[in-house]
Amino acid sequence: MFKTHCSAFILAALLGSSSARWTDTSLLTANTFHGPDLKWKGDVTVDGNTYIRKVGTSYVAKSVITGKDSFFPSSLPNSLKKRFIYPDSTHPNLAFWFTPDVFDEAGVADGQYVSVWKNVANICYYGHSDSTSCTPDKIMNKAPVGPNTAHVETLKQPNPAYQPTFHRNVLHGHGALRFARSDRLGFQGSFMDMYKTCTTVECTTADTGLGFVTDWTNSQSSALNTEFTIFLVLKTFQDSLDVNPMGLLNVGDEQNQNGFGLYKTDYKCLPEFRGKILNGLSLSNNLVSLVSMYSPSPDIGKYNGRRLLIYDTQTQDSIPMKKVVLNCKISSYRIALILNQDISGTITSVLVTGGNGVIAGIPQNLTIYASVGLTDGSKASLNVTSIAASSGNTLLQIESVTLPASATAGSNIFIGVSPGEFYTAALEDCLGSTTTTGVANPIFLSSASYDVEIVRTSNSKCPQGKFEQFSTISAYYGSSADDQGDNGCFSECSRFGCDARFSYFGTLSWELQSGINSSETSLTIQSNSYDLLTISLQDQIFVDDYLQLEQEIVQVTSVSAGSVTVTRGQLQTTAADHAINTVLLPVSKPNTCVKKWGSQRVLQDPDRQWRIVTIRVQGNESKVYIDGLHDGCSNADGCSLQPPVSILSTASVLSSLRLGTIGVNSADGIVRSSFSNVDIAEVLIYDKALSMQEMDRVGYYLSVKFGIKSFRVNKFIRSPTRTGAVLFEHGEECDQVLYNGHTSQFCDGFSDPNGLHVASNCVIDGEYLTLSKYKADADTDNYYVGMRLVVTAGNRNSDGSIQSAVGESCIITGYDAKLRKVACDLTDSGNYGYLLWGGAAFPCVNSGPHPTLGGQCGAQYVQTDAILASDTSVTVTWAPKKFQTPIYATLGNSQALEVILINSISVSDISYQLSITRGMGPTLAQNFSWNVLKEMQSASRIVYARSFLVRNVSAGSQTLYVATVMDKCPERIADPLCPLANDHIGYLSANLANLLVKLSHSTSNSSFYVTSIKFAQWTLQQAVDSATMEFKVSVPTQNEIQPNDYLQIDGEYVQVTAVSWSSQSTNLTVVRSQMGSSATAHQASSTLTLVLVDKRPVLVLTCSAASTTDMDASSGYLVDFAWMPQSSFVPNDKYLQNVGKSEYSIEICDKYNAPFSQDAPFQVLQDENLNRHSVRGADSAITTEGFTHLGYVSSVGVVQKQNYLSSISGAANTSLFEIKGWYLTPSDLDITGGDSNSYINGPKAERNSNYLHVSLGSHGSDAVSLNCHIVSVPEGFCEKDYSIPCSCHMTANCSSECSTGYCLTGPSSGLDHSWYGVKKPSILCDLTEDAHAHQTLNIYWHGVVTSLSNWYRTPTPVVTSLSPPMAPYYGGISITIRGMFFGGAATWRGRARTKSPSVMIIGKSMIRKCDNVEYISSGQLVCTLPALALSKQMYDPVTRTIVVNVLVDTGEKRSHQDQHSKFIYTSIPAFFSCDNIMVAQNDCYNCCRRSCFTDVRTQTIDPASIDAVCTSNCTAYCHM
Repeated sequence: MFKTHCSAFILAALLGSSSARWTDTSLLTANTFHGPDLKWKGDVTVDGNTYIRKVGTSYVAKSVITGKDSFFPSSLPNSLKKRFIYPDSTHPNLAFWFTPDVFDEAGVADGQYVSVWKNVANICYYGHSDSTSCTPDKIMNKAPVGPNTAHVETLKQPNPAYQPTFHRNVLHGHGALRFARSDRLGFQGSFMDMYKTCTTVECTTADTGLGFVTDWTNSQSSALNTEFTIFLVLKTFQDSLDVNPMGLLNVGDEQNQNGFGLYKTDYKCLPEFRGKILNGLSLSNNLVSLVSMYSPSPDIGKYNGRRLLIYDTQTQDSIPMKKVVLNCKISSYRIALILNQDISGTITSVLVTGGNGVIAGIPQNLTIYASVGLTDGSKASLNVTSIAASSGNTLLQIESVTLPASATAGSNIFIGVSPGEFYTAALEDCLGSTTTTGVANPIFLSSASYDVEIVRTSNSKCPQGKFEQFSTISAYYGSSADDQGDNGCFSECSRFGCDARFSYFGTLSWELQSGINSSETSLTIQSNSYDLLTISLQDQIFVDDYLQLEQEIVQVTSVSAGSVTVTRGQLQTTAADHAINTVLLPVSKPNTCVKKWGSQRVLQDPDRQWRIVTIRVQGNESKVYIDGLHDGCSNADGCSLQPPVSILSTASVLSSLRLGTIGVNSADGIVRSSFSNVDIAEVLIYDKALSMQEMDRVGYYLSVKFGIKSFRVNKFIRSPTRTGAVLFEHGEECDQVLYNGHTSQFCDGFSDPNGLHVASNCVIDGEYLTLSKYKADADTDNYYVGMRLVVTAGNRNSDGSIQSAVGESCIITGYDAKLRKVACDLTDSGNYGYLLWGGAAFPCVNSGPHPTLGGQCGAQYVQTDAILASDTSVTVTWAPKKFQTPIYATLGNSQALEVILINSISVSDISYQLSITRGMGPTLAQNFSWNVLKEMQSASRIVYARSFLVRNVSAGSQTLYVATVMDKCPERIADPLCPLANDHIGYLSANLANLLVKLSHSTSNSSFYVTSIKFAQWTLQQAVDSATMEFKVSVPTQNEIQPNDYLQIDGEYVQVTAVSWSSQSTNLTVVRSQMGSSATAHQASSTLTLVLVDKRPVLVLTCSAASTTDMDASSGYLVDFAWMPQSSFVPNDKYLQNVGKSEYSIEICDKYNAPFSQDAPFQVLQDENLNRHSVRGADSAITTEGFTHLGYVSSVGVVQKQNYLSSISGAANTSLFEIKGWYLTPSDLDITGGDSNSYINGPKAERNSNYLHVSLGSHGSDAVSLNCHIVSVPEGFCEKDYSIPCSCHMTANCSSECSTGYCLTGPSSGLDHSWYGVKKPSILCDLTEDAHAHQTLNIYWHGVVTSLSNWYRTPTPVVTSLSPPMAPYYGGISITIRGMFFGGAATWRGRARTKSPSVMIIGKSMIRKCDNVEYISSGQLVCTLPALALSKQMYDPVTRTIVVNVLVDTGEKRSHQDQHSKFIYTSIPAFFSCDNIMVAQNDCYNCCRRSCFTDVRTQTIDPASIDAVCTSNCTAYCHM
């Protein structure tokens, strides 16, 4: 199919080449930031530090997105000149930008063919950094030939037959180029190539050749230097007749025929038949014979109307691809004739009914074969030598043959075109039968066999959703293809079909090529010659995999090209014989298909919706991202994520670029490329491998411009490549796409097909837990690291020996994908922070300036230790708020640890303050030196636990004396992680099986199962009075009671001073009346309980196994517990409610640990105008009136900071607000072109201010821009001394501030509870007068927005003065109300969605509104004073005055009455003393006239007018 149209429609002719010279020099003076040369026109001071840029400093650092001072060349389409949102066309690495805006601006008609797609990247202008490419002629747009851009190449298609068309309003109001196939096989179609246009970058001579003038991929010296990033916005179109991959983009090495190719795999429906044809085809007969060994249907006409797809292998840029070379309709399947007479014995001819010598569809000169069924069940093959008419019937002359049995008249005789094959199909409507030159496709002339499929066709995709292969975006690079070329999951879906609607993605399968007996261990796998994709067996089966053959399970020991060696009869199955073609299935290798699609595990079909595709190539590595998710947490702790396409290959120098296809015409002139049906809206090409944040920013621009809501920006707080500010309340910090948790049973699926237990593969102990074989993400090691596992189901057993583990939880620290096993400590041991200092304030530990108190410590005050043994309070970096105090902890990390009791935990700024009891149990209080603490080394750790070891443990002992176990959580019922299963206090039992106790020390850990729990108690053998100091006690074992022990007996506490032990009776010498108790008499048989200084009883645990080592309790052993879950193997009938199998859930974000729990110690602000929410990391210096909780953008508050006013607005009384939070800024405050070792609060902070944009309202033109400024960036502490603040970049050595080591800024993203930085990022903005309660606050960083709703509530207005302060009672004058928080202009001008605002005049007998309110500012209103209300007033009769209050009501809040709101009405007439409500009108009128006459006589009024005046006043007053 060829296109025909007039060359007058060629785009180049439409656009022309005579744009006016750029003359925007006015920007140099009007722009107060940077000019086109990027030189600052004045001084720059970064507030919050001392960094100053001087006049004339050159700035070369740029963002990929425009900012305040970005420059727009005049010939750039006007629609692209948008600050803060659109890409910077002058970015030094933006080589090409192809956008539909050029067609819109040129007025290209809808449906018009396009020959040129103009590049708008780096249009030349005065001051352009590339002075070689940007000649004066280019700058003036007067180059003799070629474009006025730094890169002279452009996309073209000079041949009208292959030109794409432009279509308007295709996507979100924007147009797109449509590339279309000219045939269903994709061998012809429209495409565009990159043309040089000029011989050199100066563009003095034209060049019509393909390729590039200069190598934009940076690979001139070495292919390893190749790097680029390409963005495409596209949508493909495929129906059931379209076959073969659709090429989208090719960046190639024309000489070596390789490079990078992006294409769409074509969806394929599950075929009704897959096999081979023999002997090729002939144009003269259109007959094929299906090979019988692949079991085609025996039914006559079974495949009539179906499509027969014929495949051949073709090489695409050195990548072999199986492609459909013919797509034909089957007109008739199985050509059958009717035997006219019985036949038997030796025969030389056969008469069939009808035809008169002609067999329909069979040419007369074609050699054919026949097959007939005999009465003994066998079939006879007949070689036909000629065909003739016989009385209206047809006579077949055959080679002489003797039949073993007879055939009866009426039997079918099947005609074939190959000997022995009688599954013949007649074809018609063959697509691809000719080439572009009209020559017959060579496949018709070949005698080879070809792979074929027979499929149904329909208007929808595939019947019943059964796909043999999915439509996906895939790629190749060099000599390697993504997923071995199987991104569409043919391997998994080809046998049984896949259905994405129900998340069924099939499984791999193989067949035995030959039968095996029960002893053979070498299995030859069926080569699957019909397989459409070449995938090596080693990429499908791996050593240790389990395979299932019928009822037998085998385990793979080695894999070769066509066979596997196995161990037979595994997983308690029995080895058996298996016949040829027996199917092999993988045992529990689920979701291999979806894992080909990257970390998102989602089918991203480009046919379904528009996609934003990002291609990033760097050296030997290429990656393709779809709709964002740019390495969401690449290189983060415990994060192993992959994009949808990731290829390692051999880099090459790339010299061509093609759009709309991935191939070229073959040498034989046959077009066998992979053309597409695709709309491409926009293409951006950078000549470098952009960072993940930069890719996010460009992709986000595309998503906003084209309305593609599926695009994902990385805002995951664990990610070091986070792009935007993070909101806790929106769930942005917890990425539900990059990570996928799941719920299942422990050890689920680890059993043989008969349900037998396989306990060796199921691990549930104190260190490891086996997850579900089916649900766990099996192929990604460490995928779950950092997530929390919670036991969610499973009851206790009937006899109580096994208790429910529901509520137990742990942090996953490792994951073995092959074994589905996680490292996860359910005892929750090892939670730690770091010691900072002891006492109430930071001590003087050096003679320099004190970091918190100010001033010099002085040498005479310097102390060596930061924590003294006598300190009863310590400040630490972190404490587990989820634990209920009191809890225990150890200090230090040595052989001898100190155990402390933590009585309370409080928050102090960015630290935690603990009130503690020192030297618990047998341990001793210690000093901690400043040199140890300041570097936050392991020796300065504080480790938290719920118990500790009270007595020494000898090797061989099974008994443990421990402190009473503390609760994990204070609210066990309300908190799903803290049900009664976690409450071990007072749980006494002698029959336990699943309680695990873990003893941890800095040098060792030991775990035991507990079989019984009891209190450490003994019996008094004889009575004692209140004065007795000797107790006789029954103590079975020596050393059970020891000197210095505290014992409780009947409410009295005593302390043991001496012990005289014997097996019959032990004498204790004690000190009476301890711990505030009183000595009393005690009867024989009274119980003595061992207690600690906190009065909690000591527990005695008996363990199932003996300790293998001695444990010295005085060295500080912590103790934690957990009820262990049960596996999927337990018998449910032995458990309550028949539910014993424990279920678990993996939660993606651990809300109990940083950084998910809080971004700093938090405070709850209770200001009257603040919605009652937790504000993370709130700064008490900020006035928070009027602002609501922002989550990780942690606090917003109104401030009045005069030192910022000149730099922000220059207004002396402007209201400002500050936004701050650890996650307010993107993780990269560096921008392209800057010094990699620079300070992030130096030039980078200033430059990032250029790319900070804050607005109120919607994201469109109605949004109100705010004047904002970066106040501070993340500031932390020095690695070698936490008391020294610093602000160097975290990846650079910070010698200038820290002398040595790094500057640690911002919260830790790992599992370690390290300290937070000492200063959060913050920005300061004008509080515009247009602000109102229902606006959205939008924070843009480099074009990526975070929007806060319900962020602002109108504060309570405050009236500070009234002018004038008094006025006559009849009003009518203007008064000025001054104060603050009167709201924005939108509130008073009717643009806010609030109640109508007003100024109220309120007195004891009146409520009136001020008239004609004029809004001046949020601190000033002017209105017309209403007259005093016509009602009885309690005025002062002497001064004739009354006091009222002037109140401002914003529609949400009303100001309070105070001394500043008082206003005085003066000159009040006497008749206001008359009652005009409770009396008759005449009585009121008479009272009024008397009062009026009295008043008027004292005034200089014409006596003749007195009556008229009083009548008028009193008529109105008395409502007559």
